[in-house]
Order: sequence, then C-alpha cells, then structure tokens
Amino acid sequence: MKTIIYTSFPCLVKYGENKEHISINEHLILEDVSMPIYVYPNGKEKFSFEIDSRSSPFYRIIEKEGKRLIFLLDGYCAENTTVHNVKYDGETTVIEVGQKQIVFYGLSNKKTINLTRPVGNISVGNFYHINYVKFDDIDKKVIICYNTRNNSAKIFSSGDIVIEENGFSLFDENENYNSATHKYFIDRDGLKIKEENFARKNEILPNELVPYKFMCSIKCGDYIGASEMLSHHLKSQLDSKALKGFFGDVSYFCMINPCLCFAISDNKDIIYSFTMENDKIKEIQDDL
Repeated sequence: MKTIIYTSFPCLVKYGENKEHISINEHLILEDVSMPIYVYPNGKEKFSFEIDSRSSPFYRIIEKEGKRLIFLLDGYCAENTTVHNVKYDGETTVIEVGQKQIVFYGLSNKKTINLTRPVGNISVGNFYHINYVKFDDIDKKVIICYNTRNNSAKIFSSGDIVIEENGFSLFDENENYNSATHKYFIDRDGLKIKEENFARKNEILPNELVPYKFMCSIKCGDYIGASEMLSHHLKSQLDSKALKGFFGDVSYFCMINPCLCFAISDNKDIIYSFTMENDKIKEIQDDL
C-alpha cells in the first residue's frame, strides 16, 4: 500500500534503514513501507514519536482509494510540574502544568492536554467555572479553556490573545485577512462567542486556491466570507448557519490536492471534496 505523509511542521521521517527530511506543508510518498514509522520534529528531537497503525494525538491516519494518508498534527500534550489551585463557588479545582502536558482536574474528572514541545509565558486563571491556561507557542498564542462541570476542553490559537473582564479576545492578521477578531464572553452558563469581525483581503483567486481559501474561512468562523466562494446555486442553499452546521468546529485541515481536503471537525476525521465551476465551488461532499 502506498503511504503519503503530510506535515504541518518540518521534521525527519525514519522508516526501516531510510530517512527523509520534509518541510512544512510538504508531503512524502512511500511505497510499501512497513510500520512503525518514526518522526523527529526539527529542533525538538526528544519529543519524537512513533507512528503505528492507530491514530493518536500526534497524527491521524485515513485510508482512501488504496492509499494510507498520514497527517502529522502540530498539537498539544504533558508532564506535571507546577500545581495551581483555582477556587470558585466554594470549590477548589487544580491545574498542573509541565513541559510535556497540562492536566486540568475538575470536581470528579480530569482532562490531559499533551504538548509536542515546551511552551513559554504561561498564565493560569479562571472565569467562573471555566479554568484556563494561556501560553506562547513559537509564532502564536494559545489558550486552553476547561469546563470543570462537564470535563470538556477547548483550544484556541491566534496571533495575539488578550484576557479581558469575564472573557478574552483573539486577534489575527494573516495571508487571508487584514484583521480577524473573535471576542468570547464567559458567564455562569459557560463560554460563548460575543462578537466576530473580519477584514478580508480583496483578491482574485485562481481556481485551484478557492477550496483552500474557503477552508481557511470555515476554520476561523468567517462563514460570510466562505459563502462568497460558492456558486450562486450553492450559496442559495447554504447560509451561514447551514455552513456552520455542515462543517462543525474545524480544528485542523490539510489540502491533499487543490480539490480534496482532510479535516478534523468536532474531533472527527473527514475528507471533503470540492467540485469547481467558473472559479466558484459548485458542490461539496464529505466522507467520514
């Protein structure tokens, strides 16, 4: 079986007696390779990991059309070193922060977040029953929010994150947006989006870039911007609410080719295929 490895970070891949270097957003094609495969992220060899036949927090495996597709995730996991006690409404919960993992302890459960490398500028706090850890990770800021009531955690990353009264804001500027702002508010009912503002860059997209730009908009929650890339017929069928319902919460995506995309949505592995017509997306199909 042909194996194709896609990566979101530069690394060294070893298999059998062979080794290959692959750069960010490149892919490696292997013919009839046997498991396990070993991955050594550049500059962080002690956080190397092994790929076997099962998916893990460090990678996902999809088998499609006789090929094994492996997506290396630049995710998060930890080793307990610093203990923080957080008090709210007469109850004390605990956050343990280490170089390899962050562990949130709720009232009767715990949630472990693994880290692929050490992070810096760590701050810990809470909004009501939502505990959080905020830190710097290379070229981005990250905040992890943990609900002590239902043992769920949500990870946000952005160019900048500002803690505000009863909430936080994410600020981004990238190849797709002059600015993108998400404001989150937290009260006794939990975490909710308060306001979103997008300043999209005006550009004429070549046909092969439209699905990629579309998925960028979906991932950051800009459903109005995403709908502008749909054909007139598809746009009439999918408003912002329908787009959000169809794609869910996309935490990661990687283009396999210009019209085929692997994504993780609501913790499910999905492949989306796009049909183009006149530089617009005519049809979208999902394959769980």
